[in-house]
Amino acid sequence: MMVYHGTNKSFRTPKLANAKSFRDFGPGYYTVVEKELARHWAEAMVARYGGEEIFIYEYYADVYEPGLKIKRFDFVTDEYLKLLKKGRTKENLSHEYDIVIAPVCDDNIMKIISAYVSGIEKSAATLEKLKNITTTLQVSLHTPKALKRLTARRREDYAK
Repeated sequence: MMVYHGTNKSFRTPKLANAKSFRDFGPGYYTVVEKELARHWAEAMVARYGGEEIFIYEYYADVYEPGLKIKRFDFVTDEYLKLLKKGRTKENLSHEYDIVIAPVCDDNIMKIISAYVSGIEKSAATLEKLKNITTTLQVSLHTPKALKRLTARRREDYAK
């Protein structure tokens, strides 16, 4: 599977040491299956944190290698919401998965999910609101074993 990582930083190898807390599924290296979304995220990183260039990393991800613990959500479910809530609210969340493949929680979805994450709304009401919304997949890698399944293909640099 081809995946893309967009950022405002240049690097040779992804490192979990650089991962931040309070992400969808906890600290990890987050990629998406659509290059344009990776570019959009890179542009947002430059706007938010600065930087002179946008970097799009392209990888082949051998995510179905035996021995990896993978959690896949093809659409938003109650289990997805629970894991996302933990990831968004618990510092340095750890879980049993090497890789999580799940719908991207973009700005449109987060507007709906935020009421659930903050405890205002129950999961059933949130799922009802999300039932007709489609999004692309993200592939988040949470362990060194998972990162080893990435093969770098290319990096594209764009001036801001």
